[in-house]
Amino acid sequence: MSIDWAKVTKKPEASYKVTGTFLLELKQKIADLEKQVASLTGKNEGLSESMSRAITEKDEQMKAQIEERDSLRDQIASKDGEINALKDQLSASEERVQGLEVSSMEIQGQCQDLQAKVDELEDKVLSQDYDFFKKTIKDKSAQAASTYTKK
Repeated sequence: MSIDWAKVTKKPEASYKVTGTFLLELKQKIADLEKQVASLTGKNEGLSESMSRAITEKDEQMKAQIEERDSLRDQIASKDGEINALKDQLSASEERVQGLEVSSMEIQGQCQDLQAKVDELEDKVLSQDYDFFKKTIKDKSAQAASTYTKK
């Protein structure tokens, strides 16, 4: 026996004849559906808890990664500062080396000038010594000759 659901829908307060087996079948279907609902509710709660744990875990991982990223950015900024300081030191050292090279070249030029003056003075001294020696010999010769002629 089947229920005329159209009549029931039109007059829900009215009484209708149904067989006991039909009611037992409906009761069994209701029990089965309630079990399915309970099972699905349990699965849903399990999934919800699992999802909640996964979200919490991912949030913690994300926070840790953000902290690590920030730490790495700080390290990069620090290293950039060190690099800039070292570049400044290198530039200063290069300028100092260039200055020392210029000074060295100037000193070498001065040394060459002084060596030329020393050579010139040595030549002059040798020349004067030679002239003095010549004059001394001439004077001694003249003195010797005058001493020899007097006797």
